[in-house]
This record gives sequence, C-alpha cells and structure tokens, in this order.
Amino acid sequence: MILVPPISDISKIGEGDRAVNWNPFVSYEEEQSDELEGSYVPLPDIDDTYVYYGAQELSREQAEEARHQADPSDAAYYRYPLAGGGAVWFDSHGRDLDTETRAELSEQNPPKEYVSVHDATEGLVAAEKILNLLIFIPIGIVAFASFSSWWARLCVGPVLSVAVETGQWLMSAGRVSETADVIVNSAGHIVGVLMAAVSAMLVGRLAARSPKRLDR
Repeated sequence: MILVPPISDISKIGEGDRAVNWNPFVSYEEEQSDELEGSYVPLPDIDDTYVYYGAQELSREQAEEARHQADPSDAAYYRYPLAGGGAVWFDSHGRDLDTETRAELSEQNPPKEYVSVHDATEGLVAAEKILNLLIFIPIGIVAFASFSSWWARLCVGPVLSVAVETGQWLMSAGRVSETADVIVNSAGHIVGVLMAAVSAMLVGRLAARSPKRLDR
C-alpha cells in the first residue's frame, strides 16, 4: 500500500519533474528561514483580487527588476520593503500607485496569519515526517516476526524506503525524493523491530517463569 502512488498523482505520472534532495536537512532549513518569499493577501471588498507583500528588503535596482516582473494574473498590487527604509508600491503593470490608492492599501497591513505562514508550513513538514515514522513502525514489527536473521529484520525498512523514493523519482509526477524520508522511515522501522524484540523477550521471560510457579 505504501508503494502505491497517491491517487492525485496517477494522472501526473510522466508529466512532472524529477528531483532528489540529498541533504537530509534541506526541508528543515527552508522552513526555518526567517524570511518569506512573499504573501498574497486578498482585498476584502474585491473578489479574487490580491496584494502581494514581498518579505525581503530590496535595493532600488532589485525593486525596479520586480516592477518589470509584475504580472496582472498574479496580483493586482505589489509592495516591497526597501533596504534603506520605506517601501515601493506599484500595480500589476509596474506603474506607481497614486497617493489615494497607496494610502488605502497601506492601512490594510497583512494579517498575522500571513506573516507567520512559515510557522504553519513548518508544522506540516514536521507532521509529515512523524507520520512517515509511524507508518514504518508496523513494518518493523512484521519484519521481526517474519525473519530469523537480524540483518534481514533491520534491512527491510531501509530497502523498502529506498524503493519508495526511487519509485517516486521514476514516476516523474512532480514529487521530490528525499534522503530525509529514507532516514525517518528507517528510524520508524528500527523502532518497530526493537519494540517487537523487547516484547518477544518479555513474553519469553514470562513463559520461562510459568512452569516454576506451577511447580510451587
């Protein structure tokens, strides 16, 4: 069941990009960044109209480049903070806003949930890793019960995890294969093996004591 691709990815097989994150800390480092790429905030009185708030301070040259990259299909207005203080505002065509429009937009600062969006994303990443770990615990338990060799018991999880990540890469469905997932999955598998081993040891000790109690 783990090897079966998500239903939402079946239609994308062969159409996405392939990527491998070899750095196991890359997702953590990206989510821990204090700077956001930007936040899209909808205007309360106009449907499907957004203001893009840039998070990183730009130089004058970078602000001019951002002005040329403005896109009407992306946002109606753009705001970028400037490195020397202040901010630059322009519309979807890169034109400076008039004083009245700028004053109205300046009063509508981004809500806190947009400013702290990286915290929510960070929580989702952590939850995903924890879920991966929990999924592989039962696999470790089954591996312990299925094999007598400790090498086989310990290698099932890592091999299966590598197979899953390799399958994602081969599907080219836009999913990224990560060494971090292999590490987390393998850790969950080992936890499952150890849980089964400890349980078997305790059961063995209880079984060994039972005849002695009956003799008494």
